[in-house]
Amino acid sequence: MKKRLLGIALSCFMVSPIVMADKIYSWVDSKGVTQYGETPPKDTPARLLNARTGHSDPATYATEEKDEAVKSKGSTAPAQSAERCETARKNLQVLNTSPRVKTTDKNGENRYMTPEEMQTQVENMEAIIADECANL
Repeated sequence: MKKRLLGIALSCFMVSPIVMADKIYSWVDSKGVTQYGETPPKDTPARLLNARTGHSDPATYATEEKDEAVKSKGSTAPAQSAERCETARKNLQVLNTSPRVKTTDKNGENRYMTPEEMQTQVENMEAIIADECANL
């Protein structure tokens, strides 16, 4: 059991630098073994891989300043209105169904929204839906 656990730990340790790399290349060496690395070899053709780290950006919500700017400019293009409408509907659904919603504060720190902040965002999303979705 200890050997198995040690093997798993070593595997994770060896793979972690590859996951952290910005670009990952794949190529087949002279022995026919597929190799992976951050820099491709000069004498062998390599393929750039689309590495996914599992990182996702935090959800962003419209702020009052953005809402006021849109209202002052008048209506937006139909494609933008449809996109804003759909985003506002999704955000409203999250706000209404989730007891806790994370947000990023001014310092870049993640935190949970207070009930008052959530209520303000619900009102903002309802206003955007009334404005953007009415013309669709």
